Amino acid sequence: MRRKLRRAVLPAFAAVAVLLASLPGAAATLAVDGTDHAGDLTTFAAAASTPPGYDISWPQCGAPYPAGPAFGIVGVNKGIVFSPNPCLASEIAWAGGAAAGLYANTGNPGPALSKHWPVGQTTPRFCDPANADTTACAYDYGFNAAADSFGDAVAAFNALGLTATPSTAAWWLDVETSNSWRSDVSLNVAALGGEADYLRSVGVASIGVYSTQYQWNVITGGSAAFASSRSWVAGAADAGAAAAMCGTAGFTGGGVELAQYITGGFDADVRCATASPAADFALAASPSTQTIRRGATATYSLAIVPANGFSGSVTWSVVGQPSGSTATFTPNPATANATLAIRPPSSAKGSYALTITGRSGSIAHSTVVTLKVTK
Repeated sequence: MRRKLRRAVLPAFAAVAVLLASLPGAAATLAVDGTDHAGDLTTFAAAASTPPGYDISWPQCGAPYPAGPAFGIVGVNKGIVFSPNPCLASEIAWAGGAAAGLYANTGNPGPALSKHWPVGQTTPRFCDPANADTTACAYDYGFNAAADSFGDAVAAFNALGLTATPSTAAWWLDVETSNSWRSDVSLNVAALGGEADYLRSVGVASIGVYSTQYQWNVITGGSAAFASSRSWVAGAADAGAAAAMCGTAGFTGGGVELAQYITGGFDADVRCATASPAADFALAASPSTQTIRRGATATYSLAIVPANGFSGSVTWSVVGQPSGSTATFTPNPATANATLAIRPPSSAKGSYALTITGRSGSIAHSTVVTLKVTK
């Protein structure tokens, strides 16, 4: 098994409710969490009777993989960030190639413990060498970790000869207390934000979070910053208990899409029958860096990558440009592609991290590019 998460086991009365619902004459509605759930029992039964998917990673290297999965999810790391799963390509092939789901380990060990800490890094955030224990540095650490994980997935796709890219896969951020985290939860939230933003920057539209409520609370303080992301909940005792987690808000607040339990020595997963992820989008910007002379204009191409039926318009904004710059988005708002033209003042010189944000209603995503101004 790739992990030991047992802190979020569904209360026994909820599992009993599922069992009672299968008996003749059972009530149509049972209160399993203090509220009535008319119709939920039918949903639970449908989810529990569906063949499960499975998730595997490096502990399964060299051993038989689960047979006949309804779907497969593969861990790209060897338990920690910046460490590749040695049999990633083989496991992706087992999971259906381009149809595989992927998950990446996350963490935030801080500057004292990590040899990968981004001291002095200037983009997407500035990690000040004079004060390297900040949310900006934690964000860069998460951003870099996701880039490393994505690179491992690209290499595996290439080794398999797949024409698709890992950006089309559903990605999950694996958030567990067994990895290194800081006691200041704001630093952990920043690192996770960097992870998610990198994946969005390369076109990943489906990003969820794997954890339990207990661990989410310990690591993030119960943050609602990822409420647009679906939860993959661990710790169910069996398929029925996993199915009973469907229809709940999940630890992110964005609903439960998957619930995990153990069967036959493997991690099995119920996909919630009612899972209907909210419409969302990702942003992509290119080039990642522009170098111009004073008085010139830098132009960036922006793309909106829709997910789950998103068809809204996105309103653009940017921060981080030299003071006195002219910034123009065309069009603004936009429904597909757009451009950003930045013209710095003649006095500007140096490197600037530009944070470009797209907002549609309550949904907002950002991506970061670099502007370098020379004489």
